[in-house]
Amino acid sequence: MKDEVMTNIVSLLESDETFAEIVEKILREAERYLCTSHAAVLQVNTVISYAGEGELPLKINNIPKSKFLIGSDELKCCTTGRCSEEEKYALEAFGVRSSIVVPIFINDSCAMYFAVFDVRNELCFDKVRMQFI
Repeated sequence: MKDEVMTNIVSLLESDETFAEIVEKILREAERYLCTSHAAVLQVNTVISYAGEGELPLKINNIPKSKFLIGSDELKCCTTGRCSEEEKYALEAFGVRSSIVVPIFINDSCAMYFAVFDVRNELCFDKVRMQFI
């Protein structure tokens, strides 16, 4: 399944669609492979997200980067059972139990994050899935 998803994602990069449309389709593919409830790209002032089938949107719109405590300049995994009190508060504010957030750098500056969230489970991925992220 990973090869199929990666092929679909690479083919989307050649699309003439808008950035937001392409990202939403990539997020749908990522969510399908990772079996999470949500996937998102969080830019400094914009959130493009995809909620899995039957899931409600997360409460992450209009959150300033300075308040996005579960993001950092490195890959960061947070679960409500294994994080700081501030991070736990942020997860609860978003309505999720866990997150994996990866910074995306442009010109040596963190411009956005790729994130997967789960509203029911504490995420624990094997090496293959972590490499995909």
